[in-house]
Amino acid sequence: MKPYVEIRVPATTANLGPGFDCLGMALDIWNTVRLETGGSGINITGETGHEIILQADDKSFKVTEFFSNRGGDYRIGFVEFELPPLDPGTHTLRLKAWDSFNNSAVSQVQLQVGQMGESVLSEVLFFPNPMVEPNGYFTYILSAPAESVRIRVFSLAGKLVDDLEGGNGPGYNQVEWRPSGSLANSSYLYRIQVALEDGGELIKTAAIQVVR
Repeated sequence: MKPYVEIRVPATTANLGPGFDCLGMALDIWNTVRLETGGSGINITGETGHEIILQADDKSFKVTEFFSNRGGDYRIGFVEFELPPLDPGTHTLRLKAWDSFNNSAVSQVQLQVGQMGESVLSEVLFFPNPMVEPNGYFTYILSAPAESVRIRVFSLAGKLVDDLEGGNGPGYNQVEWRPSGSLANSSYLYRIQVALEDGGELIKTAAIQVVR
C-alpha cells in the first residue's frame, strides 16, 4: 500500500464562505489531506531523494524532521511546519512522502490569503437592526489579536452618544450595547476602531436604526 499524505490548513473563504479565514482557526475547522501508509510505515530517515517535501507554490521545504506520528501508530502522522508569509491570493500547498518500501504519494490543497486590512477585521454587524429591544449587540471577527478595540456611537449630527470597549481577541467578538432609555428613536452611526499590535489602525463605520 502506498503512503497517504495529509496537509492540514485553516479553512478559507475559498470553500466555506465569508468569515472562515479566521473562523477556521477560531473554531478548529480545517482543510485536511492525510499522511498514512499500510504496514510499511512512513520513511522518516531523511535520506536524499526520499525526504518529506512540502511545496508552497514554487518554494520547497524539507519537513521530515517536523513529522510526528499519531497516537503512537508509526503508519499515520502529521507535519506541523510554519510557512513564511504568503502574498494575498490563492496558493497551492503540495506534500510528498515515502514509505519504507520507497513508494511515494503526493497530495495538494489550495488556500486563500486575504489582504491584511480586509482579513484582520471582518463581518462587522449590529443586531438586531433596527434595534427594537432595550439592548443589541455589536459583532465582528478578528483574525489576529489587537492592542485594543473601541466602539463609538454617534448621532447623525456627529455628537458622541456612547463609547464602549470591545473584545480584542482573535475570532468572533460580541459586545452588548444597552443605551440610555432616554435615547431618541433615530438613525445613528457606529465606528469600530481597532488598534493593531504593529501600530496600525483599522476603522469600519456602519449605521443603526433605533426604534423602541
